[in-house]
Amino acid sequence: MMDSPAIDYHVNLAQSALQTCVTHPELQNEMYCQLIKQTTPKPPVTTTSLQNLLCGTHTWFGSCDGAGGHDSLSSSLVDLTQETQNTSPTFEFLQAWQLLAMCTTLFLPRQKFMWLLKMHLQKNMNSQTEVGKYAIFCQRTLERTIKNGLREARPSRTEVLSIILRNPFYHSNPISVPIHFMNGLYQVVSFDGSTTVRELVMTLNHQIGMRDNEQSGFALFTDDPSGRDAEHCLQGSVKICDVISKWEQTLKESQNGKIESTKVVKLTYKNRLYFRREVKKETERERLLITYQINDDVIHGRFPLNKELALELAALMIQIDSGDSKYSPDGSGTIVETLDRAINKFYPKRYRANVEDEMR
Repeated sequence: MMDSPAIDYHVNLAQSALQTCVTHPELQNEMYCQLIKQTTPKPPVTTTSLQNLLCGTHTWFGSCDGAGGHDSLSSSLVDLTQETQNTSPTFEFLQAWQLLAMCTTLFLPRQKFMWLLKMHLQKNMNSQTEVGKYAIFCQRTLERTIKNGLREARPSRTEVLSIILRNPFYHSNPISVPIHFMNGLYQVVSFDGSTTVRELVMTLNHQIGMRDNEQSGFALFTDDPSGRDAEHCLQGSVKICDVISKWEQTLKESQNGKIESTKVVKLTYKNRLYFRREVKKETERERLLITYQINDDVIHGRFPLNKELALELAALMIQIDSGDSKYSPDGSGTIVETLDRAINKFYPKRYRANVEDEMR
């Protein structure tokens, strides 16, 4: 298991190499050729196998060690293949497969190199071995990249970690991120390196029971990496991994090349367009999230409201959030605590200055 500095080193190394290939497409075929070479196991050479192989080269002129020379050569080659398959892969050998798995999600080899890559993966696919599982994952990501197109940015830290810290074979969607809602809750959604924002949102809608974006008007937003109070709406055709990668790069540039590993992109799912003709088909989840979103606009002064209406809305919101008020027979301060929570969570900030005097 690698420690934190070693993980950062390997992440930066992989990102640097792959960024070079994304920037200079003429290097992509060379990268695939080098990785195919490095992920091809070298057969262990023993004294017996070496003698048999050398002997086999002379069988055109005569048998070696008398009769049965050809049989000895065949049996030695079989033993050699079995030895290669049974040998445990080294750490460096698995690293080459990990880098190949990252490449297949970013760009594709051209011309005959595509055929070479497919044959290489097909040859090594085996669900019973560690290397074979990486080959199966590479085959899946290659097909996804062919279907959804090339990437625009290098892999993000999250994407690299999802491959180097565990074998991605065990997860059809190896990357997971939380998507936040306006009511303070979130939903974890998994995806792969070729998943578009549209595909991610479709998965999210299926999980939480909401309609398609064309009907609900909801959209996916990211926070601003430079720290500004702004959000960015994501287009459906953009790949979510490219969004996360560009967010990380902008954050790094805003901090003079330094990046906090604990700071990650925040994805928020909220309403962007409200269609009056679709109101009758609105689901309970959509109505609830829109209610919290409007209240958030009221709290931050983006929705003008006088004190009386703001106080009435805060009362309704705390009822939605916490349920009906329950009086405690022992006279405990549950009502006061509920009022404090309602003021702090649902009452506009500009009205909170004198709220204690008004409550008295």
